[in-house]
Amino acid sequence: MKIIKKLLSCSLFMQLLVIFFITGLTIFIVLAGSFKYIVSHNLKDTIQPHVEYYVKSLISDIGTPPNIERAKEIVDSTPLGIQIYGPGLQWSSFKPLKHQRKLEYISAEQPGVTYAKSDHDFYINVEKNEYKYTFKYSLFDEDTGHNPAGIAVLLAIVLIVLLCYLLIKRLFKPIKWIEEGTIQFSQGNFDHKIRIKNCDELGRLTHEINHMAQEIKKMLESKQQLLLAISHELRTPLTRTKLSLEFIEDGQIKSKISEDIHEIENLINDLLESERLSSDYCSLNLTNEPLGDTINQTINKYFQSHISRIGFTTKSDSISATIDKLRVQLLLKNLINNALNYSKDKVEIEISTENNINNYQCIITISDSGIGIPPYALEHITEPFYRVDPSRHKDTGGHGLGLYLCELIVKAHKGRLVFESAEGKGTTVKIFLPVMLH
Repeated sequence: MKIIKKLLSCSLFMQLLVIFFITGLTIFIVLAGSFKYIVSHNLKDTIQPHVEYYVKSLISDIGTPPNIERAKEIVDSTPLGIQIYGPGLQWSSFKPLKHQRKLEYISAEQPGVTYAKSDHDFYINVEKNEYKYTFKYSLFDEDTGHNPAGIAVLLAIVLIVLLCYLLIKRLFKPIKWIEEGTIQFSQGNFDHKIRIKNCDELGRLTHEINHMAQEIKKMLESKQQLLLAISHELRTPLTRTKLSLEFIEDGQIKSKISEDIHEIENLINDLLESERLSSDYCSLNLTNEPLGDTINQTINKYFQSHISRIGFTTKSDSISATIDKLRVQLLLKNLINNALNYSKDKVEIEISTENNINNYQCIITISDSGIGIPPYALEHITEPFYRVDPSRHKDTGGHGLGLYLCELIVKAHKGRLVFESAEGKGTTVKIFLPVMLH
């Protein structure tokens, strides 16, 4: 029962099908009840005289004394069973039922005629010229025990439900296309067009959804163009500021201004890089590189002063990957820098491989034992400009583009970026990349 409730609550298609079925069944019950009421109330005045006239015609056809051969011909050509009892004659075309004598017979208006009904049969008794004729009409097939009319009605209901199923399925096809289209839109594929075949309400809804997707695409492209334009325009005054800074005497003020300029420069570079990577026309400068060498070069280039805090191990020296080396180094730099900033202990880096279904992939694991990431923030940390600290204080993190950029770089390489963290225990970042083994 719980499964049926869950199925109905999750499927509008099934709800409509059940509504159609219940509606059809209700109509059938009402019509059957009305027919039974009409027949029962008109039996005595309308149907009964015709039945009596027909039975008497059959008795006249059989003759007096009864002609058994003629009675057999009538039984073969009609759905009736005939039983004849009289002086020196006992003949029956059907096997007498044990309860036949116990049936309650009702007298008709004409003398010598009585009616009785069992669960499956209808009987008419007629007494004429010392002979007793019993006519039986079976409501169910005597060989199979089934009611042909009932089977026909059941088949009709099944066919109607099947037809409703096919019609509803056809009607709901556009909803399936809309669902598939919205999945494409949620993945950023706004060039996808949902098929439109009808001009009804669903067709108009589909047209509006396609139009909405195009408008969203235009808004995102406008945002990208705006960020790129601002970033490019900021480079010129930033360069002039750096040149002017050279004329200031060395000191604390110059050092502070230099740090701020460097931070702004990094922000501009990250903005430009993130917009390039999120563009549909992003191209990577791919080369086959040993991953161990790439990690060592990154550590030596950016973390010379922290080498004692970085541990690096590899389970295979022959792991190479087709990567954009500069961008992967930027990825590693951001992740290692985060690990160092939020941990006072050693940062461990490890390369391993695992056999995937279709190919090999490498796992670059960067672990720290720092403050960790709150559970509510794990699903948001790769969003642009997201900061765990809502105050966005400079001492508690950067500008919120570093991990977003890491996510874009990994996706551009057809890989995955997975974060595992526990507050107070540290964070582990796993980079999954397709690789080649030598």
